[in-house]
This record gives sequence, structure tokens and C-alpha cells, in this order.
Amino acid sequence: MAIATQEILDAVGNLTVWELKELVEKMEKKFGVNAQPVANPISKIQSMEEKTEFDVRLVQVGENRLAVIRGLRELLGLVSRRRETWWRALRLH
Repeated sequence: MAIATQEILDAVGNLTVWELKELVEKMEKKFGVNAQPVANPISKIQSMEEKTEFDVRLVQVGENRLAVIRGLRELLGLVSRRRETWWRALRLH
């Protein structure tokens, strides 16, 4: 007796979360498999080096240009002695 794939999908789609959990456990036991992912994405993320430098480019700021610049300066912790370099960099773009 062949069951169409769509019928299986419809039946699984009508299961509650608890019923689906039980189905997965029974399939693991019957087929001798484990439904856990093979790769651990958390360990990959933890092994990545944290980025500490970023390039910021203002493409469009509208009428609140100064407020945006002040917010960025505060966020980035730019000190006032870098102000001239900051303004020169903005004028270049």
C-alpha cells in the first residue's frame, strides 16, 4: 500500500507539537537515527573572532545631519580631538 507524499505532509501538518515530538522519537528508534543536527552552529560562532573595527559611511542623513553625526560620534566614542578628521572624512564622501 503506497501512501502519497502529500498525504504524509498533510497528516504531519495536522499533528500537535507533542504528537510531532513523539513521532520523531518513534522514527529515531525505528530507524536507529538521531534527529539532532550534525554540526553545532554555536561552536562555530564562538570560534569566530570578534570584529572590533568597522567602516561607517553616511549615504543619506536628510535634514537631521548634525543629529545623526552626533549620535554616531557618541556611539563610536569619538573624542573631540578627532573632530576635524571626522568632518574631513564626511566631506570626502
